[in-house]
Amino acid sequence: MASRPFDRRSVLAPLGLVLGFFVIGCGDVATNLGPSGANPLDAEESALIAALNKLRADAGIATPMLVCTSLNVSASAHADDMRDKGYLSDTGQDMSTPRTRGCAAGYKPACNDASTPMAETVASGVGTGPETLPQWEKDDKTKTLLVNAALGVVGIGRSLQGDVPVWAMDLAAKDDASCH
Repeated sequence: MASRPFDRRSVLAPLGLVLGFFVIGCGDVATNLGPSGANPLDAEESALIAALNKLRADAGIATPMLVCTSLNVSASAHADDMRDKGYLSDTGQDMSTPRTRGCAAGYKPACNDASTPMAETVASGVGTGPETLPQWEKDDKTKTLLVNAALGVVGIGRSLQGDVPVWAMDLAAKDDASCH
């Protein structure tokens, strides 16, 4: 199995609260493959939530994360965009942010309350949820976000329609009607 030569897509630096890992695979990164499903979460995405809730429980946080439908849409669209355009960042190439994407997906606290804490983590290279969480745990800043008791709402996006899986996880503080 030959690996693809290094190019701009395989030399990706973490930005802000992002922790990114890129695994070089075979062939070119596919583009314009269509949207990934956002809701309901699939088995791997659900396994990531279960692993996240276990990590949080081990850190003394009794309340599990609430999976938010609108944030799943936001995270899935961002994972697809990163896959299609070959980058890994919490800032979109169109300069969108977790807050602007969350608002566009219908998560009202992102639109109406700039003081509502929000964050996003991204990763690539691993297709399973339980193997993706440790990528984020290795970075102290990101692990701090994962075990922040003030962040109790989560959206997961995973794009598998290329040679490298891409994940986005949106974290927020407030429940919203759009989550249900």
